[in-house]
Amino acid sequence: MTNYIRRRASGQHRSKAANLEPDSSEVNRLDKRKSVSDTPRSLGLLQGIYEHALALEAAPTRTRGMASVIALLFVPAAILGLLFLDGSTDLLGDNIRDRAVIGVLLSLVLAIVSLLLFLGAVTGAILAFRIDLFSPLQMPILFNRKTRKVYRFIQDMPGTHFSTAFVNMKYWPGVFKRWPLILVEYDWDCLEAEYTKETRLSGNVVQTLDELRFVAKESRRGVRVVDGFTVASPLMLGSETSPQLWEFIRRYMEEQSLAALDDESFAPEPPTTLFQAAKAVAPAGWIWAVAGSAGTAWIAWRSGIPEGSFAAITWFLFAVFSGLTLVIIMFNWLAHRFAPQVELPADLLAEAGSPIERSELTTKAAAK
Repeated sequence: MTNYIRRRASGQHRSKAANLEPDSSEVNRLDKRKSVSDTPRSLGLLQGIYEHALALEAAPTRTRGMASVIALLFVPAAILGLLFLDGSTDLLGDNIRDRAVIGVLLSLVLAIVSLLLFLGAVTGAILAFRIDLFSPLQMPILFNRKTRKVYRFIQDMPGTHFSTAFVNMKYWPGVFKRWPLILVEYDWDCLEAEYTKETRLSGNVVQTLDELRFVAKESRRGVRVVDGFTVASPLMLGSETSPQLWEFIRRYMEEQSLAALDDESFAPEPPTTLFQAAKAVAPAGWIWAVAGSAGTAWIAWRSGIPEGSFAAITWFLFAVFSGLTLVIIMFNWLAHRFAPQVELPADLLAEAGSPIERSELTTKAAAK
């Protein structure tokens, strides 16, 4: 049975007086009383339907495995830090014996930097692996149209961002502690929806991120923001899909109506086999990843690395990307093997009512 720490939205950021609204180049408030799209869609995020509630997928299962690949990148840094630490301690000992004051200070600084590099890399790897492989599966955002409540599940991870770990020693122990699961309750009438579009420059590439965000106010007519959360990944939202998703939620909560559903409306079931994980991570590309990895390995074994800069670079990039896809698929499968399943509390299930089978909903939609 899943254990939760229950909080209301007002209890999430009691000590923070700062406004939680995003700093965006364009923010559009969405009126709950006005329709913004004639084609409401769930965008494949619908996790379950109940008599009085629906659950949307908060984190797609297809993205599991990517954080573990990032964790692997910390391993060389940890090894490098350990080698530097070993060398700097030997150098420190030599300088102490030679009574070289400046050498002692420099080798001591090098030893401290090496130790911080090692600890930071190990901590970062463990954090990424824990988030990816052991975070609970299917933590939904639950919308109850009868009680007009919204529920969100989050893990109480170390509160300090990793970038400040070197200056905040409280961060490191938190990575190894138990992370409780928090169930946050929101009043629908205290939530304001907004569509944000932020344009940022990444190198020479201009990126535009679209977000559908809920901002929680302290009270229905209050102005103080106490919490906020996004719905869906910015990678799957755009100027057309964001209004469609909002309209899907708005009609359900405000007009008590459910848009027509088909099989593509529902989130895919969590994979249980490597083949299912491959189809979840790269539906159209896993075959090419397998073929590419096998092909590059065969070429390297039979003929060696191709000669010529263009051929060698092409071979290298093809090997890296196909191999990386296979590694993500493997970690995706491991995540769905190790990660615990979230169980909704009995009182929330009672309020939501009886679950409605997916086949029953799609059959009714087809009949219409």
